[in-house]
Amino acid sequence: MSRKRFSWPLLAAAVATIALGGVNQARADIRLTVTAGSTMTFLAAGNGLSTGVFSIDNYTLMINTVTTNFPGSGTGLLTTQANFQTGSSGVVLPLTIIAEVVTAGNANNTPGTNLASFTAPTPGPWSVTSDVTGSASANIGPATITGTTFLNGTPVVAGPASLAGLAETANTATVTTPPLSSYTLTNNIQIQGTLGNSASAGLTLTSTVVSVAVPVPEPATMVGAFIGLATLGLAKLRRRKAVVA
Repeated sequence: MSRKRFSWPLLAAAVATIALGGVNQARADIRLTVTAGSTMTFLAAGNGLSTGVFSIDNYTLMINTVTTNFPGSGTGLLTTQANFQTGSSGVVLPLTIIAEVVTAGNANNTPGTNLASFTAPTPGPWSVTSDVTGSASANIGPATITGTTFLNGTPVVAGPASLAGLAETANTATVTTPPLSSYTLTNNIQIQGTLGNSASAGLTLTSTVVSVAVPVPEPATMVGAFIGLATLGLAKLRRRKAVVA
């Protein structure tokens, strides 16, 4: 299986474009909930969240999420990229990763707790897309991934798709919705059937909301940077495993 090589500077450039106002975007904070038997919650003030390497149940993971909003064009984007490796033995429970755009917090940069509303100034209807990409090791087993975008609580589901056959090929679902004045945005990755034999994968779910009446170019730099984190992220996880061993 061929894998493209990307680097952390690509992600940094994408995040900097948002943070420095390369486009006119509203601030939003991020809440990330990871469940695999137990549950862990991560909060980040601002438009980007990176967990670093952590462990939960029989997984070692690293997750990055970026959100952005283009009020001038009416486009919303929420991208979650996850690298994981399972333990060498034992039961591997289903893994759920939920990324939510929440209201901006207080002056101390504490993230809010309610779902934030993206502005939708341009006319509808709207095209809502869930796009799953990634790659996995050959020993991943019968594992599947399902990627769901929630627009105002309504799901747009891509999958389930076999991780063994994903190989960086997009698995996409798109629906058209009526006009909107504002909307909330959440995405959800569900992984099931992974084997406990040091299997690994790098996966990305990109949730996009675009006005059909006024189409805009896809922010490909950001999406490409996240997809590219799979190779580097998995290498980091493997090095960490080797040091621990």
